[in-house]
Amino acid sequence: MATEKLVTVKKRVSKLVKKVPTLVLVDVKTDGTVDAALKATETLKKQGVSYFEVQYPTTGTKRTFKKLISGKSYEIKSTGI
Repeated sequence: MATEKLVTVKKRVSKLVKKVPTLVLVDVKTDGTVDAALKATETLKKQGVSYFEVQYPTTGTKRTFKKLISGKSYEIKSTGI
């Protein structure tokens, strides 16, 4: 289990860095399985987070979820890491 790469979920939040608000990616707590990542994405969608990403290191891909202007649906883009 220690050598296995785990699935990570990150969400974008605004933080103050040197008194300037900046956007930073913060890890969402999961156990690293695909099922836990799917549950985390559903909860982030329900919370209305504007941007988050799921990284799959075993396949070398990253899926980004970006909320559209309408505020109801997400644009899903899959790219390589």
